[in-house]
Amino acid sequence: MKKKQTKIRVIKTAQKGFPIDMTAATAGTTEAASEPKAHDPRIPTPGSVITRKYKGEELKVKVLENGFEYKDRVFKSISAVAVHIVGGPVSGYVFFKL
Repeated sequence: MKKKQTKIRVIKTAQKGFPIDMTAATAGTTEAASEPKAHDPRIPTPGSVITRKYKGEELKVKVLENGFEYKDRVFKSISAVAVHIVGGPVSGYVFFKL
């Protein structure tokens, strides 16, 4: 029996506004990563506490300069906190009604 060969067709992405050479596009990512991110207006300022009642318990999440603290544990994003609490995929912005 002969195996069927699959041909992969490469589409030039430059026609859609993307560079063809993705290595050139990602070359500056290390420099951009060191720049501070703009503050998301949905998230309160660092030092604030986000509260929410969930399953009869009042949850308190402290907003840090570079993350969120919940029960003495630091998370990188508000969604990571929500996933930890719920135990499954959920948007942190939706869960905490931000």
